[in-house]
Amino acid sequence: MPFTLRPVTGADEEFLYRLYEATHGQQFALLPLAPAQLEALVRMQFNAQRTGYRQQYPASEDSVILTGGEPSGRLWLDDSSRTYLHVVDVAILPEHQGAGLGSAVLRLVMEQASRAGKTVTLHVARMNVRALEFYRRLGFKVSSEDEVYLELKHHS
Repeated sequence: MPFTLRPVTGADEEFLYRLYEATHGQQFALLPLAPAQLEALVRMQFNAQRTGYRQQYPASEDSVILTGGEPSGRLWLDDSSRTYLHVVDVAILPEHQGAGLGSAVLRLVMEQASRAGKTVTLHVARMNVRALEFYRRLGFKVSSEDEVYLELKHHS
């Protein structure tokens, strides 16, 4: 699937929130909250995620994935290590999932890492079975784990 990447700008704020809501909002949907409270909670989590990523990966690059010139996802990479390329976050809007976009994006990341002689690493929540199966199909293997997350690696 053809796509392009471009750096995130301030104009992407609402798109990135909508993407977060579409890919993470279901975690909060069953809470007994009024719609305004639910939106406030999701916005708070969105901002916390972004702040945490920026602090943990200060040299990382956040990009918007474009298909047909329209935003369809995000790819956030940290390439500051000499030995690995870390996928901080990859998210695809639900209406663009299942068509090969996520695979194409990660294959690009794997090719970039391979050219640099690096391993690709990422973290996935244990509960996210769909994502875990997706990464396994692409050749990622569990390298470490804790109660909440699995660290996956792909060796070129």
